[in-house]
Amino acid sequence: MPSLLSSMSPRARGIGLAAGGMFIVSTDSLITRAAEVSGFTVTFWFGVFVAPAMFAAMLAMGHRPRGIVEQVDGPLFASALCQAGSSGCFIFAIKNTSIANAVVIVAAAPIMAAFVAWVALRERTTPRVSAGIVLSICGIVIVVSGSFGDGGVWGDLLAVAAITFWSFNLIIWRKHREMNRFLAVGVAGVIIAAISVVPAELFGHPFMTYLLLFVMGALCGPLGRVAMASSTRYLPAAEVSLFAPIETLAAIMWGWIFFDESPTARTYIGGAVVAIAFVVATVPMRSRRLVIPPTD
Repeated sequence: MPSLLSSMSPRARGIGLAAGGMFIVSTDSLITRAAEVSGFTVTFWFGVFVAPAMFAAMLAMGHRPRGIVEQVDGPLFASALCQAGSSGCFIFAIKNTSIANAVVIVAAAPIMAAFVAWVALRERTTPRVSAGIVLSICGIVIVVSGSFGDGGVWGDLLAVAAITFWSFNLIIWRKHREMNRFLAVGVAGVIIAAISVVPAELFGHPFMTYLLLFVMGALCGPLGRVAMASSTRYLPAAEVSLFAPIETLAAIMWGWIFFDESPTARTYIGGAVVAIAFVVATVPMRSRRLVIPPTD
């Protein structure tokens, strides 16, 4: 995988990381719903598994324990707080509203991220990316237009909070490109586990529940989040957020496969619109060159 990424152009590398990261993170909604435990229990075990997985990966890459601790500075801790807030709010959103409601709100992340990037970094989006954002939102609205009102307002508000935290985290990642993404995700795991430990139900669950939470926390969760975080080294924050609809469509696909929620005609139509949006925003014109605006 590293050799494959190194052979790509910076833009292609960013697109691959963003798209792949979003797809992997889409399993969060599936595992959260499949693990029939409270939201605090999911967040606790998610954090417990994420933190050692990230720290072990860093040690395997040659980092020394003391060097790892010394890398925890203000920006990295802020990123970890945003990551913990985003993950926690999304897990509770899935527990308190329908998957469709939660993921359609997540699909609004491009709008939120573009706004935050403009306010924080004065980072403008190109007309092609702006058009892609609008088209992607239209496609997602078509997909889930029949699901509005099925969930609770509390869960919907938590989903809004999740994309707000996520959008601010994109800006931190973008501003501090050399930040250790593995460490930021690991510290986020420590934070979310510490917050959830008291109300969580730690023991007495079936083996399959623990296995699902392990897959989410030690494998899919960190892998997807590190990929998304790394994509901001090559793409503007608003463009990275454009890939949020991939998570939405994938989550709907998981619901179809594992919960027998058959896609409707709106799903196919909306999916086609999102595919067009992806092409519009990410396929460069021949004369176009990648320009990464300064963030100093």
